[in-house]
Amino acid sequence: RGVTPPHPTEGLPHSSGPVFHTQAQLIAHTLSNQVRQQLMVEFLDEMVFKCFGSLSVANLDTLLAALHSFHTAAVHFHSAPLFRWRLSIWLNGGPDVMVLTQVLSQQSKTLLLYFKLAFHILETRPPQGFLETLLSRCVEVLTHFLEVDSVDTAREVEAALGGEQRPGRHFPENLLEAHGLAPVVVKVLTGLCSFDKPRFMAHAPALHPLLSDLVMCDNRFVRAEVRRFFELWGQYVSETA
Repeated sequence: RGVTPPHPTEGLPHSSGPVFHTQAQLIAHTLSNQVRQQLMVEFLDEMVFKCFGSLSVANLDTLLAALHSFHTAAVHFHSAPLFRWRLSIWLNGGPDVMVLTQVLSQQSKTLLLYFKLAFHILETRPPQGFLETLLSRCVEVLTHFLEVDSVDTAREVEAALGGEQRPGRHFPENLLEAHGLAPVVVKVLTGLCSFDKPRFMAHAPALHPLLSDLVMCDNRFVRAEVRRFFELWGQYVSETA
């Protein structure tokens, strides 16, 4: 038995993204974005570092803005008000499940390239104010990861089925946003740990609350990088004392 999804924009403010009146429109829009995003990310990942020296600050700003806009669109698709739509796609089966998988995978690849490029800019020729922008985006991703990692998926599935339980029906791990975002969070934490000592010590206190919450996340690779962050912080503190 299929699940009838709610209106796809139920609970969303008008400014949060495009309006879809049917699931087919939502899927078509998402697939179109995913294809364009994939082509752009593959091209940039291959070419941008080869041509990095010849790119102007304005060029780099444009590339980063484009990558971040793709992420924003993907986050809209995976936002909490659309959760039941994602469940209905999975529960009803069919080719749309593959679209859902592709969107999650592409979101991860896009963000990985964003932070790979951003941390490279920071270490080579950062424009004025770039560090603050990068830290803001890091906090944004870490916060979003904590939100999706805390979702009780089993309870959400049961609620979408109207309280009905289906033995063996577990939401696949590769369709969980936390699963797709985990490599991105690892990349962010690795980048933060690569800061030189003065920069690290200047920003570690502000990041402490977020990273303390990440200690309890389910992903062991994320936990390992969080542990590395705190060990590095402890080392720098002892050296300063």
